[in-house]
Amino acid sequence: MPVLLTSLTSPFTRTCRVVAHERGLELTLQLVSPLDDDPALLRHNPIGKVPTLVRVGERPLVDSRAICAHLDPRARDDHDRWLESIAHGIMEAALAIVMERRRADGERSDGWMDRQETRLRRVIEALEHDLPAARDTIGACALGCALAYVDFRLPDLPWRGGLTRELAAWQEGQVGRESMVMTRYGIG
Repeated sequence: MPVLLTSLTSPFTRTCRVVAHERGLELTLQLVSPLDDDPALLRHNPIGKVPTLVRVGERPLVDSRAICAHLDPRARDDHDRWLESIAHGIMEAALAIVMERRRADGERSDGWMDRQETRLRRVIEALEHDLPAARDTIGACALGCALAYVDFRLPDLPWRGGLTRELAAWQEGQVGRESMVMTRYGIG
């Protein structure tokens, strides 16, 4: 059985877990610490990022997009690929804010955090009228995980109000899916 090297708070890892759950696939989870250059992670992924999918007799897969495509090799349309890319943009911007907030006083860049928050708001507004019809595609899974990560790590970012009512309603349905409930942040 493939082993997913993971952190239970990574939105990228959660996307892989949700896709696997949606497809009825089992993965063995192995917790690693990407911030501490965990030797178990570096042995399979010199980049030192999660997720990493370790497969018997094959090269490991070291990017959530590659892992999700491996887990769900069905043909995808351009909208779903676009949605997955947009969701990754949300994850990257949110993670950049989280990491910047962890820096010591005097080392943080408010300008950098403002730039990332502007990116988040712009993407969220763009999604308002371009939501996926299906909820089990890779793009929909990634979007659900991305928005849940914003809620988890940046609860002070009020993205649910104003222009984003359709997106907020969509997300409420998405986080209620069994695959999302079973993979909530911090849950193995």
